[in-house]
Amino acid sequence: MKIKFNFINIFFFISAAISFVVTLNFYNNIKNGYELILLFPLFFCIIFLFTFGKLNIKDSYVPLTTFIFIMVQSIRFIVMPPIIAMAGENNGTNFLNPTISSIRLATILMIFDIFSTTLVMYFFSLKKKVKVKKIMRIEGNRYIYTSFLFFSLILYFFVSRSVKLFHFFIVPLTGDVRIGDITDTPVVITQQIIMISMILLFLCAVSYFSKKYEYKKENFYFYISLIFAIINVGIITGERRSGQVFSAFCSIWILTRIYPKKTKKIIFIIAGVALIILSFMSIYKISNAVAYSSYANAIRNSQFDISSLSSTLQSYFQGPQDLAVIIEFKNTVHLGIENFIFDLSRSIVPISFFIKNIGTVTSEIFNNYLYNGFQKTGHVISSTAYSYLYFGILLTPLFSIVNIIISVFFERKMTSSNSYEMSYMWAYLFIRVAINLTANTPALINQITIMLCTGGLLFRVAKLSGNSIKDKTLLQFK
Repeated sequence: MKIKFNFINIFFFISAAISFVVTLNFYNNIKNGYELILLFPLFFCIIFLFTFGKLNIKDSYVPLTTFIFIMVQSIRFIVMPPIIAMAGENNGTNFLNPTISSIRLATILMIFDIFSTTLVMYFFSLKKKVKVKKIMRIEGNRYIYTSFLFFSLILYFFVSRSVKLFHFFIVPLTGDVRIGDITDTPVVITQQIIMISMILLFLCAVSYFSKKYEYKKENFYFYISLIFAIINVGIITGERRSGQVFSAFCSIWILTRIYPKKTKKIIFIIAGVALIILSFMSIYKISNAVAYSSYANAIRNSQFDISSLSSTLQSYFQGPQDLAVIIEFKNTVHLGIENFIFDLSRSIVPISFFIKNIGTVTSEIFNNYLYNGFQKTGHVISSTAYSYLYFGILLTPLFSIVNIIISVFFERKMTSSNSYEMSYMWAYLFIRVAINLTANTPALINQITIMLCTGGLLFRVAKLSGNSIKDKTLLQFK
């Protein structure tokens, strides 16, 4: 099979060449230990062209996982090197100062990781997809869903409104303290129940209006479905921007399956709305808009520069510095297999509720190490770092590969489901894992099991209870 000279291959070839030239131009500016990043774009280009460069990715068995994998790795190996080079001595988080030898080992492990994971991803991508058109329907019992929605409504008015679990479209700049992640277990469960009810309401509404559209062929019903999708995307929980990405992807996935001829319009509108919301949320978080009492003032006072960009890329896409810190952490703190087993147990809901206070997970131990005991959260551990931490150099790509396998599984379940409820849930689990392929696996398992034990359990019980909605709907409009 020969390499295809198509737009994608040419784009990555040119991008890698530009990245190499820019990094080479700033080579004298590179901090000691980072010398190998000069070869990152060339290595990525070669391994890409001789694997995915031979394939038509859209015809793959798992095109979405493949595409996201390529994009994440291209950011790490094409975008990151010139940014690190331009940032020079201030290319990462200021208080992290790993040794030169640790950084060099980290760059070698990153190359080993992408080589191994690319081969695994390429193996899954070789299989061709089979196109099967399925009719979507609500499968669950209407009475169970109605009861759940009523219960969620009560929770919203008596709990959610008082503690402000949700915001819509924009986070208001009220008070002097930024909103943060909720950690109190009962409140987290309440938030999850209400979020599932909103998803269910969105799916029931879309099911109803899609049937109206099929019968009357009027665009009015399509736009009503689109409005419900926009509302779904506009629900903000905490300051993490990933929630909007998940909602946007799932909404697009559901609507494009129902209205395939309007795919471009659906993607453009929903992605546009999500981008606007994400922009304001980024200003809120990065520029600390609360301190300025105005989004406009926060933008004017923003001091985001090339050093900040380099630090952000290394933190979010697991650059050499973050991996180097783990290398030194492993040499300083002894962690045995019992810590790994505890991490897995604490990640699985509902097991985690019963062992919450009997031990300390690796991420807390790591952050205590970084912040001298003053902070338990802040820095995440990547899949590569987590594998190295517990299984050493030879198995460094282990959890990156595990993440790929999980993502592939969810993508196949997502594309094969003909249930509105399960299709949305599989899509949510898929995108949650796919855009976090470089995150440590226990953290992903925690989010997966939370969704399975709330939405998954509800949908399963509703389906097994019989009396499915099928051609009817919860929303009995006339």
